[in-house]
Amino acid sequence: MDFERRNLSCRLDNFTPEQRNDKRLTILKKMELLGNKVIPIFDEATQMVANFLNTPICILGIMIDDEFSIKSAIGLSRLGLMNKIAAMRKISRSESFSTYVIDSKSNLLVENTCIDPFFSKTTLTQNYGVCAYVGTPLITGEGECIGSLEVMDLVAHQFSNKELNFLAITARWCMAEYERNQLLINHEKQVKKEEATQDLASQNAIQLEQLTFEKYQSKTNYLEEIVKNLIVSLIKQLSNPLTLIIGMASVLKGETYGHLSPKQKECIEIVYDSGKDMNLLMDKILDLDNFHNKTNLELTSFDLKLLITKVINSLELLAQKQQHTFNLSIEPGNRIWKLDKQKITLTIYYILTTIIEGSISGGEVQIHISHRDHKINFSFWVIHPWLGEEISFENTELYTQIISRFNENKSNLQQLTLENYTYFKELIKSSKVDLYGLLFSCYLAELQKGKIFLKGSTGSGYRFVLSIPLLEEEG
Repeated sequence: MDFERRNLSCRLDNFTPEQRNDKRLTILKKMELLGNKVIPIFDEATQMVANFLNTPICILGIMIDDEFSIKSAIGLSRLGLMNKIAAMRKISRSESFSTYVIDSKSNLLVENTCIDPFFSKTTLTQNYGVCAYVGTPLITGEGECIGSLEVMDLVAHQFSNKELNFLAITARWCMAEYERNQLLINHEKQVKKEEATQDLASQNAIQLEQLTFEKYQSKTNYLEEIVKNLIVSLIKQLSNPLTLIIGMASVLKGETYGHLSPKQKECIEIVYDSGKDMNLLMDKILDLDNFHNKTNLELTSFDLKLLITKVINSLELLAQKQQHTFNLSIEPGNRIWKLDKQKITLTIYYILTTIIEGSISGGEVQIHISHRDHKINFSFWVIHPWLGEEISFENTELYTQIISRFNENKSNLQQLTLENYTYFKELIKSSKVDLYGLLFSCYLAELQKGKIFLKGSTGSGYRFVLSIPLLEEEG
């Protein structure tokens, strides 16, 4: 462990202190650490450390805004009867030694603060008599520092490497145990919530049985609705164990319980990434269910760059598998536009999925947004190192005709492409394009009064252009 004396350093992560603080608060809220509840694992950690290191004071705390909040402590009364720290259970950021541990995300060792040119002038040294300090960061499974585990002595104290290692290992252990317990508690809460909603589920089942053929016109539609509801229910149930798998894989990936061999690391990364992939797919299926029967436009104003960035982030794992990177460019000018946010998000998601899965690996996915003639145009294509980005600008519309002919010829897609869309046949044959995802994108574009154009050739690759008109809300 790296416990250099007075190891003061700063973190170079391109975040401002305010941004780091906001991120930490979000994590603390998610971990349910902002309250005053007693946490037995933290109490056990401070007891063990104080006994093993033979120090009078041991503190485990988290940084909340401008205060170091003490979650567990041994020996605070040694700082003086009715002292402010013991009474308030917190230390201001400016006075706390832990500030340097948390901000630098690294260990801090000061064996004699009284002769140190910096720490000798601090409040803890001058007002409370602290003469020795060792602190180690509390790191979550996601790699974020939320607090510190630290010991103090009222006399100068030399610490052995064995003692310093024990402090760091205990910090990792108590954080891993707390996160594991939180996963189990959240799982139990979800199970209880599902049990509490059984009556509602029973009522829904009864209502489903009472659906009339006047609503669904045929037995086939009736059964399709039952299956759709069953699939959505199963997906929601699957999310609970999947969350546990991702959480535990994250803990193991951080080597909390010991060093992993390269092969073990590779396996854990596969489990973690696969879990994230499954979670994303389930979200997309639920998005489609929420989209069901919502053909009317719901126009809202939003930042297009933020929306595209969010879609890109959701496709990061898929892009990594294809060894693709993303490049987003936007013409200067207004970025806030009024569109149907859900429909445009789904349209772009499925176009990008089509491009990523259907192109040669190792390329750069280009996304360009422009504004012309009261329309927003989104261009999507891939640049490959050996293919370049040459495009022959023949302009072919993928629009309502494809949807209508697809519905007429569901049993024979080859006939559809051969008779009317030879270019589409070439596209399907030369790549792994998901025909259904692309057709769904065309359908979504039509709902938004827009169109999707295909430009390019088999030799040089294809470029998709999504053109969506700017509409006013119907009133």
